[in-house]
Order: sequence, then C-alpha cells, then structure tokens
Amino acid sequence: MAQFKIGVCEFSFPCRGPIALGMAHEAGFEGVQIADCMGSDEAYPLLNPFVQDCYMKAAQDYHVELQAMHLQRLFNQKFMKKAPGSEEGKSARTSLKNAAAACRQMGIPTIMVTITQILN
Repeated sequence: MAQFKIGVCEFSFPCRGPIALGMAHEAGFEGVQIADCMGSDEAYPLLNPFVQDCYMKAAQDYHVELQAMHLQRLFNQKFMKKAPGSEEGKSARTSLKNAAAACRQMGIPTIMVTITQILN
C-alpha cells in the first residue's frame, strides 16, 4: 500500500520562508510546497546556497518534506501565456530553468506551474 504524506502550501501561512515550515509542522503537516521567493523580481533567491540551506535546515529541523516549488511570481506575471520568442516568454523560460536548477540542488521533486491564467 502506498504511503501518503499530507502537505500544505507555504503561502497558506501568515509568514513566508523557512518559518512557514515550522508552522506547517506545528499544524500537523508532513510536507510543504514552497514558493519561489519572488523569482525573477528578486534575482531568483532559491539559487542562492545560503537561502537553500535555510530552507533545507528548517525542513530537517521540523521534520517536513519539501514536496514541491510553486512558481508564484511566474503565475502573477502571466508570462506563461506570452509567445516563446517575446521578452516575457523568454523570462518565463528562464524562470522555469532556474526553478529546475534550484529544485535539483534542494532535492525537491516537483515544480508547480499554475496555468489557470493562460486562457484569460
């Protein structure tokens, strides 16, 4: 029988960042989907080894799994619906590439790309 872990989105809590992992643990969750820390607006903080270490240490300390990364800034930018050759489309691909690199470095198995706004 498969084992299921119940997780929560980081942005469900009043505080973001590694402290949200502690809040998730206290609330009884086993995993957290972190956000992209404002991605391109902040020069991709999750590529920074110090920021990565803060999240990974909090995950270890609070016994929660980093289940996924949500590209929240990319969602808010609505760049996923832009032409691939446009500046916005290129920025979207850069965000995807950088998220994949950060996830690989942090051992996060899933990238969440929300596409509900593509049709708007």
